[in-house]
Amino acid sequence: MKQHVSASQIKTFRACARKWFWENVRGHRSPDTRSTLLGKEIHRLLEEYLATGTVPTPSPQFPEAWDICLPGLENLPPPIVPRRQIERAFWLTCFGKPVYGFIDLIQSAAKITDHKSTSDFRYARSTRDLESDPQALLYACVGPHLWHNEPNGTRYDNPVTVIARPHEGPVEFEHVYYRTRNAPRSMVTKVVLTRGHLDRGLARIDATIADMVEASTKEPGEVCPNLTACVDYGGCSH
Repeated sequence: MKQHVSASQIKTFRACARKWFWENVRGHRSPDTRSTLLGKEIHRLLEEYLATGTVPTPSPQFPEAWDICLPGLENLPPPIVPRRQIERAFWLTCFGKPVYGFIDLIQSAAKITDHKSTSDFRYARSTRDLESDPQALLYACVGPHLWHNEPNGTRYDNPVTVIARPHEGPVEFEHVYYRTRNAPRSMVTKVVLTRGHLDRGLARIDATIADMVEASTKEPGEVCPNLTACVDYGGCSH
């Protein structure tokens, strides 16, 4: 098992513990799909635009990427945004394993923005979904610390802010969606996460991480699969 967990690992483990095991304990990760690579390119372009205020050049592999970004710019602050608010790394140490992650955009001490690409808005998370979403909860509990503090450590050659105690809220968290299929469009889903949301959500995350640590000591056949998740996101290679 890696030295850390992440919001995406927690989501994968909850969806199918065996898939998580193969990918994060045994290292058998599925190759990136074109959709995944396009999402990474959209993130790169938005990061460059917010930091510099100039129109970025998409890679030859994804010439359509900037056009996909354009409708969502009205949902973002105008550039130039300080670099310390973009793609900030954190290392949260209050669980059985540290949580490592990067926040796309910290708009203020009380507002966190995450970029999401999707082929169809029917896949977008609802406000109610975000109330219990591991990424939303983790980003909301560290965002205020990142706003007020500079990096104070290094992990995997990246500067990080090490955080021992999560913030108690309230914090607004939002997904800004960029539609990648048909005409480019954007939409926003947001939620205000209160202390109650964070207390309940982080307690559940703590329990999930404990289950992940326990599962990491087992053999593959001892880790329960979720056969109903086999077709998620285009299918599973495990």
